[in-house]
Amino acid sequence: MNDTLTMMLEEIRKMKVFTPDLIARKLNVPRETVEKAIGLLLAQGKIRRVKLECPCDKCIFSRICTFKRKGNIVFYEIVGR
Repeated sequence: MNDTLTMMLEEIRKMKVFTPDLIARKLNVPRETVEKAIGLLLAQGKIRRVKLECPCDKCIFSRICTFKRKGNIVFYEIVGR
């Protein structure tokens, strides 16, 4: 798990903002592994969870958006450096 956590942190630092699905695809690991790592990183204060309410019906990107959560977008971002 340490190797996966290190790889994830490196990817997160590059991207700055991410979702669990994006990291799982990028690193070719199961989403469950990513979610466990996110839990550890949250507990360590290295990342934070951000939740936005997005009015999809008014968004100009709704046709190409990958979130399609119809109102709520949840992502994570790195804290500091």
